[in-house]
This record gives sequence, C-alpha cells and structure tokens, in this order.
Amino acid sequence: MTLTGIASRAIALCSFETDINRAARALAVFRISLGLVILWQAIMTAWDLPLLVSEFGLMQQPINEAMAPPFLPRLAWFHKLWDVGLVTEHQLIYILLGFYLICLFFLIAGWRARIFAAASLFFHLLFKTSGAASSYGAHELSTNGLFFCILLPVSSYYTLGRRAPAVDVFAIRLGRFVLRSYLSIVYVSSGITKISGPAWRNGEAMWNFLMRPEVTIMNFGWLSHVPWLAVAMGWFTLIVEIGYFLCLFSVRARTVWFFGTLLLHLGIAVTLHLWFFSLTMIALNVGALGGFHWRWRRMRGGPAAETIESPKGEVQPA
Repeated sequence: MTLTGIASRAIALCSFETDINRAARALAVFRISLGLVILWQAIMTAWDLPLLVSEFGLMQQPINEAMAPPFLPRLAWFHKLWDVGLVTEHQLIYILLGFYLICLFFLIAGWRARIFAAASLFFHLLFKTSGAASSYGAHELSTNGLFFCILLPVSSYYTLGRRAPAVDVFAIRLGRFVLRSYLSIVYVSSGITKISGPAWRNGEAMWNFLMRPEVTIMNFGWLSHVPWLAVAMGWFTLIVEIGYFLCLFSVRARTVWFFGTLLLHLGIAVTLHLWFFSLTMIALNVGALGGFHWRWRRMRGGPAAETIESPKGEVQPA
C-alpha cells in the first residue's frame, strides 16, 4: 500500500463521515455563516473605526503597535499616502474597509473562495493589528476561521460560480478532522482551566457573570432563590467544553455536542451580548459538527432504506 493510501485510511478511521456530501455542505455553510458574521461585525464598527485604528484615536498608534506582533499588516504601512497628501487618514481607512467588505462578499458568494479568503484575512489582520487595544478573543477566532477558509474545501456547494469544484472526499475528511481537532483544543483547554478552580463547580462564576448589570439583559437576582440552577449551568458549561474531544471519535457525540454548543453560545449571546464571539463559534461548529441527519422512518412501506459510509470509504446499508 502506498503512503497516500495509508494516509487516506488513517484519516478515514479518525474522521468517520456518514455522508460526504452533507459534510461538504456543512463546510460550505461554515464559509457563508462565518463570512456573514465578520461582514456584520465590520459594518457595525464602520462608524467608529477611525476612533479604533487611527493614529490619534482612543488608543494612539504607538500603543496599538506595541501590543501587536511586528510582522502583521497594519494601517501604518500606508502612511506615506497621507503624508504626501494623496488621501487623508480617514479616507484611507474607509477605502481599505471598502476593499475588505468586497472581499468578504466574494468569499460568502464562493467565487474564488481561497483567494478572497486570503484577501479578507489580510484586511482583517490589518484592522485587528491597527486597533489591537480594542480586539479580544473573538477576533482571534475569526482570524483562525478565515485561515481555515483558505485551507479547507469550503466551496463545493452554495457558490455563485458557474461550476463548483468537485467534492474531494479525502480533503473533506481531513478538513473536518482538522477543524474538530482545533475546536477540541479550544474547548478542552478552556474547560480544564475552569474546572481547576471552585468557582465554576459551585456556581459562583455563573452568579458573578449574571450579576453584572452593564452587560446582562435583565436582573438575575432571582437566582438567589434557586442556587442549584447556577450550579447546573456551570456544570453544563464544563461538560460541553471538556467533553468536546468525544466528537473526534463518535458520530453520535457530534450531534449531541452540536446542539450543546449551540445552546451554550446562544445563552452567552443573549445574556452577555457577546454576539460576535457566539456567532463565530456557532459558525465554526457548523463546519466541524454539522452535516448530520435524522433517521426518519416511513409511515408506510416499512423503514426507509439508508446507506452509510464505512470508515474504509465503502458504502454499506445502514
């Protein structure tokens, strides 16, 4: 057996897919949803963008540059354009923002997806680096998401191009396995950090989060009458995060954890208004865990005939 054949078998065993076409569609939905989330975030911050990234914004340029890695793109790379009077700094910011939005649009549309994902990543890093003081974890996750759009086969379905690329079975398996591995590292490391202290195990962390009136949507003081509910929410978070690695090995676990993470992040979005973070994580989970389907039985004529793909890539009756 050749080295390529051995690698294909290994990936097939580690990344069991019940339906390759559904997996390919899940990656396409990941591309669209992530692009829409980042596009929405860019539009929502457009009005205040000069305050975040300009030389004399809320946080001055030397401070932002000191907080960001020196090799990443930044607005200062284009300073000669306004030094010689071709454009003002504010005009340049919105010109670059316009290019950013155009690249995101073509990424969502699936036309030359890898090229426009790379271009979107460049502008995303440019604004993130130039406003490093105002960026947080969600920006890092969306950066990684755009990077995955460059590497993974995310344009097999739902594109505006005349002809979508053919479904590459090996690339789909490998891409989904890589995405699940990345999210497993993110969730499990976060869960281990949380469970190492008592705050998440006794409900104190949930209580402290929900008792912040500047970020929550309502008064959660009623939790003092049902303290077990705060404890249950804390343990639900720990189970979802630490148990995420099961998705690497079990198809059924992927279905359960997809809805678990969906509930977790919708709860974070609604209660703490962290919509950008929550929607980014939901988009990543769609790509990693989506593509499952329910086994409905026919009302007449007995059970519906179904087929599944074996770990060796063979199609067998369900």
